Amino acid sequence: MMLPLQNVYKNKSDCCGCSVCSFMCKLGAIKMIADFEGFLYPEIDQKKCIGCCRCQKVCPTYDISKYRD
Repeated sequence: MMLPLQNVYKNKSDCCGCSVCSFMCKLGAIKMIADFEGFLYPEIDQKKCIGCCRCQKVCPTYDISKYRD
C-alpha cells in the first residue's frame, strides 16, 4: 500500500499555482487553497490520497531538471 503524500511540491516557492495537480487527481484529494497573500497552493487531503504521485508526475515544476539540457 502506498502512503499519502505530504506535499505536491518540493519547495513552496517552486509552485506556480497552475492547479494541474488538482485536476489530475482522480480521487479529488487535492484542493487549491489560498495562502495569507492570496496565492493558490495545493493542499492534500491525507484521508483521500493513496500516494500514486500522479500529481507530482504532471507538475511542471516538481522535477525541473528533466526539462534542462
